[in-house]
Amino acid sequence: IHLIGLVLYQDYVFELQLCGLILLTAILGGVSLCHLNRSINPDIKRQSIEKQKNTSASSRVTLIDLEKGK
Repeated sequence: IHLIGLVLYQDYVFELQLCGLILLTAILGGVSLCHLNRSINPDIKRQSIEKQKNTSASSRVTLIDLEKGK
C-alpha cells in the first residue's frame, strides 16, 4: 500500500488531481440537477417528518378481503 501511494503521489500527481476535479464536477452537477428538478416540478413528493411521527400503525396498513372480491 505504501508503494502504491508513493507511485500515485510522486509519478501521477497531475492525473490524480485531474480525476479528483472530474469527480468533484460530477458531484456538483448531480446535486445541482436534484435541486433544479425540485424547483421545476412542484408535484415532487417530499418527506414530512411531522406526518411520519404522528401516524399510527392502523393508518399505515390497509387490509383487503380477497374472498369478498371473487
